[in-house]
Amino acid sequence: MWDITQNHSLGLEASYFQGYITTTPNLLFRLGSANGQSSSTDNSPDKSKRYDSGQGSIKTKQDRIDTALTYDAKFGENHKFQAKAFFHYLKNKYDTNLQDIWYARGNTSMWVQDFSQSGSYFVDEKIGLNLRYDWKHYKGLLIVGLDSVYNIGERFLSLYYDVPLMPTNPNMRMNHYLYTPILANKWTNSLYAIEKFDFTKRFSLTLGARYENANYTGKRRYSSNMGMSMTNTYPASPTPSYNTTRPDKAINDNISNYALELVPNYNFGAGNVYAKYEKGFRSPNPDTLTGVAGGRYVDSNVKSEQYHTFEVGSKSQIGKYVFLSGSAFYTLTQDELYNYGSAHSGLSGFGYRNYDLTQRAGVEIFSKQEFFGQSLRFSESFTYVDARILKGTFATDNASRSMNGERIPYTSNYKATIGINYDFSRHFGIWTQNSFIGAQKDIAGGTIKSYSLTDLGLDMRFGDFSATFGVRNVFDTVYFSYYNSDASDPTIGNSYLYAKGQEVFLDLRYAF
Repeated sequence: MWDITQNHSLGLEASYFQGYITTTPNLLFRLGSANGQSSSTDNSPDKSKRYDSGQGSIKTKQDRIDTALTYDAKFGENHKFQAKAFFHYLKNKYDTNLQDIWYARGNTSMWVQDFSQSGSYFVDEKIGLNLRYDWKHYKGLLIVGLDSVYNIGERFLSLYYDVPLMPTNPNMRMNHYLYTPILANKWTNSLYAIEKFDFTKRFSLTLGARYENANYTGKRRYSSNMGMSMTNTYPASPTPSYNTTRPDKAINDNISNYALELVPNYNFGAGNVYAKYEKGFRSPNPDTLTGVAGGRYVDSNVKSEQYHTFEVGSKSQIGKYVFLSGSAFYTLTQDELYNYGSAHSGLSGFGYRNYDLTQRAGVEIFSKQEFFGQSLRFSESFTYVDARILKGTFATDNASRSMNGERIPYTSNYKATIGINYDFSRHFGIWTQNSFIGAQKDIAGGTIKSYSLTDLGLDMRFGDFSATFGVRNVFDTVYFSYYNSDASDPTIGNSYLYAKGQEVFLDLRYAF
């Protein structure tokens, strides 16, 4: 940070990260036996498989760069201005990605060993400018701003497999290379204004509005090369090859949206009560504007999500030791986005669609208590959400099913937490955090069971040095971090991944 003058400053932030992630694929519900065979053996979830490796090996290299240049200025006591220019770069590359998978060919699938995605990569770049002006006037605060972000997304998917043409003759083989590069850009420009007006010392009204325009450009491409060979002949038999391409698909669209917010608020001594209305949106990512149907790239014709949220709530300090807050909300969403398939799932292509109408209704409660000079602290929270599809279908290229009345996939109906902290001396304290997570439905309607987690730890503090030693998932609860029982797409669906079990950790920090 450089203080140019008392009222003007310039700040520069920069960071770079490089790391490697080594893992295995998700576990499959069923396994094949040999290349090209359609027969399978059951591999459904079982506690005994909790620490099993997936069928393959994945090593990912990640590079990340973040920089930001910020200018802050004050003009008198009531006016502030900030300009921030930033750059973000993220690249994930598969140095190694070899998996045994079910690969789709037309309306059937075959078992492929060592299916390779090695060399594939994804790049995400963002270049942006944020401008903000604050005016603190005698009746409140006015904020106006402009955001401009240019997002460059590049993905190169390189696939290769080699299988016998006939299970009875492994010497007749087929190899197949597929390349699906995509360049997808999104330039977003938005204007916003927020006014908080204090009618009295107790009552205020906040009004906000935002307009956004998103311009999309880019291109999808596809090419493949398929060859056949005989490995038991000498000299080697000729290897015919077949090259195929799809017509390039341009990404070109322009979408505008707006958001509104209205929040009346009343303060009463140690607390407040408020109501809130928000009309918001979520514009599509550029790669969601196209998909595959009938073996060709097509426009997905997805729309922006539009949602309306109504919320009422209150928070209050009750006496010296108890804090309590609560709210109830209802959100109605039009055109909620979902996706199906992937670039290499094959069975039904891949694409992006909208549910017509969805809702989320629920309550949130939080409480905190402090005793004995804040050395003993309790906290509790509870959230209940009824998340449902009111009207919509889950549609792929060649099939669809009604989702009317179904729960939105991968949303828990409740979550509760209980935390206890006790500082038994100036330097030491113990704590426990307990979470209770409700059941979920996966994309195929299968049930993901509820579960509970308990963490336990010891805090140590000595001046600028602090340390925490603890155990996560003390009771070694078995649960899933991913679960998809959809057997219609065995390539990217029909798999599961167990979450981590009991884990010991040590966190060391020094402030300077």
